[in-house]
Amino acid sequence: MRILIDGVRLTNRPAGVIDITISIINALSRNFPSYEILVITHNELHVDVASQIENNKNIKIIVEKTVWFQSIGLYWSLFKVNYIIKRIQPDLFIAPNSLLSPFFFPKNIKVAIYIHDLVYLLYPESMNLITRLQMNSLQKFSIKRADYFWTNSSYTKEQLALFFPNEIKDKPIYSGSGINVNFLNNTFIHKLNVDKYTFHDKKYLLFVGTQEPRKNILFLLQLFAELRDKEYHLVIVGNKGWGQLKKSIDIILNQANYPKNRLHFTGYIELIDLIEIYKQASLFISTSLNEGLGLPQLEAMALGVPVISPDNSAMKEVVTGAGITVKSWNMLDWQTGIDEIATNRDFYIKKGYERVLMYNWDKVVIDFNEKILINLKQNFE
Repeated sequence: MRILIDGVRLTNRPAGVIDITISIINALSRNFPSYEILVITHNELHVDVASQIENNKNIKIIVEKTVWFQSIGLYWSLFKVNYIIKRIQPDLFIAPNSLLSPFFFPKNIKVAIYIHDLVYLLYPESMNLITRLQMNSLQKFSIKRADYFWTNSSYTKEQLALFFPNEIKDKPIYSGSGINVNFLNNTFIHKLNVDKYTFHDKKYLLFVGTQEPRKNILFLLQLFAELRDKEYHLVIVGNKGWGQLKKSIDIILNQANYPKNRLHFTGYIELIDLIEIYKQASLFISTSLNEGLGLPQLEAMALGVPVISPDNSAMKEVVTGAGITVKSWNMLDWQTGIDEIATNRDFYIKKGYERVLMYNWDKVVIDFNEKILINLKQNFE
């Protein structure tokens, strides 16, 4: 079987969709050595991406640049990728970005699109303008054109059925996701740069994610101010967001007696540092309004860190029974949950390890093969 994967995002440093794309490539290649795994992209892979793709014989990276605008992935995705697909004629084309180009897409090619979330419909204000325009312009066509759907959670599957009932009618939907194997194979010892990460020996709460409105950072910062007697530090890892959020953050931080000396924004950090920062955290906290999966929660659990999250979207699916889910935005309820974890830390660490076993990429792609690929293979044999 020849599987073609859209790797347009792989020219950027690893995070989110990119991590999942890498995991799909590696897991399919590792578990099905007879399958050809072809990855197409518009430019050279980011060095950190290239280092994470396994050196398996059945993986081939195909770089085909455009004549113009070679650094612009969107241009390639709209005007080049379909010609490559038509020429290669794969048995299946997988779009981990969930988007397809409407311009001359080959009619005879079977397509599976990976749906991470439908945030652009639920919380459009949380996305930057360019991403929002892409989703609004291309998502409905992509869903209508797709032959198969791969969702990262049962929650996302339900949302897909809610918003696109006619477009997905009678089409197979597979639901399953995993976590980066780097978070499972973490027995190596790595020392943080203590001058750069001054919180390394402190008791700290950890948040991982882009600082965007949907992540509800403002509530998290206000909650942290209420925990001043707990002696926690708060570490926020991730890229800065956009829009007016920075001004709103500054207003909170400039309040009288705000514990700014115990607040740490790291920005984007390398994977090896991120893993160590996870491992040393007292607990992982998310205050997001909506998530298609809750990958940072799983990463924390895999590294022995207890988790507290809102009781909403796919986070409920991931965390319930393995961590604390808070059903309100009452700060006292959140403080109670944090205290509960501190009191029963070992219990939640154990439950977290157990939950992670359900999110293994090898198991996911084997199941995907049984439910989707085998049937597809039988159709063209």
